[in-house]
Amino acid sequence: CAPLIRSGGRMIAYKGPSLQEELARSDRAIKALNCCDPAALDAPIPGRDWAHTLFILRKKGPTPRAYPRKAGEAARSPL
Repeated sequence: CAPLIRSGGRMIAYKGPSLQEELARSDRAIKALNCCDPAALDAPIPGRDWAHTLFILRKKGPTPRAYPRKAGEAARSPL
């Protein structure tokens, strides 16, 4: 979603229990897409035992011209 966020804007994603694993793998991509300040807020669902979270990411500047990439390119060359 980073190429669709304006500079200074934020993205909020509703995530499940794998957020910490995803964050561990995404540091390089967050920097490459000119984003910063990743944050997570607990967002439990009553009656559910999963750890649901709101993930918030701020975009600090324009997206590099190389992004968004063409279909299939991310699979061949992940960030």
